Amino acid sequence: MDRRSFVQGAALAAVKTEPRASASGFPGRVIAIENPGCLAAGKYQPEPIRQMIERGMKELTQAPSWQDAWRKSFQKGDVVGIKVSPVGGPLLSSDASVLRSLIDGLNQAGVSNRNILIFSRYRQEILEAGIDKWLPPGVRFDAPSLEYDDVQLDMGGYDEKHFMEMALLKPGDSSTDAHLRRSYVSKIDGQSADVSSA
Repeated sequence: MDRRSFVQGAALAAVKTEPRASASGFPGRVIAIENPGCLAAGKYQPEPIRQMIERGMKELTQAPSWQDAWRKSFQKGDVVGIKVSPVGGPLLSSDASVLRSLIDGLNQAGVSNRNILIFSRYRQEILEAGIDKWLPPGVRFDAPSLEYDDVQLDMGGYDEKHFMEMALLKPGDSSTDAHLRRSYVSKIDGQSADVSSA
């Protein structure tokens, strides 16, 4: 679900739970949480957002409390990466209220701030969106690349041994150069964090 669909869906008021099969064939659960109060006069409202996340986590895990819900997936000593979306700049990016609620949930499970890493692809986008200013003491942020460029072949922050082959090439790229068809895993995902959450 893209961010726009999420915000539009949040304008309704209900909680839906339905079983789904994941791509790997294992059963899973999909939780949809909606609250008309999460967006008012074009601004996110922290308390309704927190209520939605709390309700969703308890519904997803079938736990009786906020703390119990997080403890079903995380524990003290885990290193957790949270992927943010800063591509829309200050007005259309991940929201501080959501991020702070996620960090609080991880803290409730015993995950310390120093074990939480906020990341996205480009460091400059994180800074331009102001996400670095939302973080409580101890929480770090990082990115595998400094900023966007049209070539996008910077390998400094990527693991050359872990990649997915793509059946796509940009116009003018050589079909014989395998590097141009690969989407590499960032070192942040593969080496810094045990768990990645969107």
